[in-house]
Amino acid sequence: MEHADARWLEWSLPALAWVGGSLDAESYLVLGHVFTGNMTGNTVLLAMALGSANMARALRSLLAVLGFVLGVAVGTGLLRGQTMGWSARVNHVLWLEATLLGMAVLIFASVGHTGFSPSWVHALIALLGTVMGVQSAAVRQVHLAGVWTTFITGTLTEWVASLVERTPSEGLPVGRVRASVYATYGLAALVTAWLQDRWPLVAIALPWLVLLGVGTCGARRMRRAGQG
Repeated sequence: MEHADARWLEWSLPALAWVGGSLDAESYLVLGHVFTGNMTGNTVLLAMALGSANMARALRSLLAVLGFVLGVAVGTGLLRGQTMGWSARVNHVLWLEATLLGMAVLIFASVGHTGFSPSWVHALIALLGTVMGVQSAAVRQVHLAGVWTTFITGTLTEWVASLVERTPSEGLPVGRVRASVYATYGLAALVTAWLQDRWPLVAIALPWLVLLGVGTCGARRMRRAGQG
């Protein structure tokens, strides 16, 4: 892997993890204790809600799962036939993600964090779940072993296992990327929780701005490589 590619992945994947951590924290704090990117935790929440016959909470978790599945399906369909790695098509999928997240930001700005009716909550959960599904499809296409920006359990597992096995890197410090992704995901959740108590609109706008930054830098990189 070329040095420029390694530097790009070391920067872009943790940035996408920031988006994932922010939106999981935002959805949990604002949309009724549901995750829109962490489907492992969300599946547990769904099962517990069903077990306790809390249908309102079960519906919220189910909408997150369905939104995520839709996002993965759409993102994967758009990337079908592409070779693995970061390409112009991956960047186009991230622009789709940014567009969907921008719609969520507009809803938060117009309705306000404290004025959501149940229908708005359900719509936002499904929308943010779709956002995270699209991102997961894009990261899957990048195909960096053991690095996910929503499936953090897998990233942590691969990071620790590689430390124990002392797996040699091949042109890219994958272990450092895994560590950065894990730490950034957690830091994003911390910052989002802090912002939510003070400037709630900034809490949802910040991951959108980060995503726009990744998309813009990715587009410039593709143009320089002649793939625009």
